[in-house]
Amino acid sequence: MAADKAAIISFIVKHLAKATPTSKIMELCGTKWNLSRSAFFRLLKKAQVEHKEKQQAIKEAVTVVEVEGAVEAAKRDIMTSLERKEILTKIARGQIPLLKPMVCDGAIELVEVAPDWMDRKNAIAELNKMEGDYTPINIDVKTNGGAIQNETVIVLPSGTKIKA
Repeated sequence: MAADKAAIISFIVKHLAKATPTSKIMELCGTKWNLSRSAFFRLLKKAQVEHKEKQQAIKEAVTVVEVEGAVEAAKRDIMTSLERKEILTKIARGQIPLLKPMVCDGAIELVEVAPDWMDRKNAIAELNKMEGDYTPINIDVKTNGGAIQNETVIVLPSGTKIKA
């Protein structure tokens, strides 16, 4: 009888996946296995749980595939730091032609031109930023490398200094 219940539940799950109405599934089970109404609804509850678990597993699998696909697409679309530096270096050297808008016969057209000095200077500045060449150097001016003393000195109007 247990094998029959598993077969009936499997049958119901298949029909739930096809979105068959419950009344139709009950009719099919009644003719095939001669089930009572209460027995059918007990098995239907188990089948609905099984169907929901399968649907959830499918959703999770689809989500994983979508996320993995998005990550791979993002990896392909994002340039590495070396690729960006290479392009900026080529612009700074004037090796990559740029498209610039120019007025030709009264119309604005994009024309391929060699980078001018401003483009080159901007590319060099961007490379300097990427390399950290603009970061300030911390220099100890006051103590010459010694420890900083926290002293408070109060100067009175008379010119007398008082250490607090």
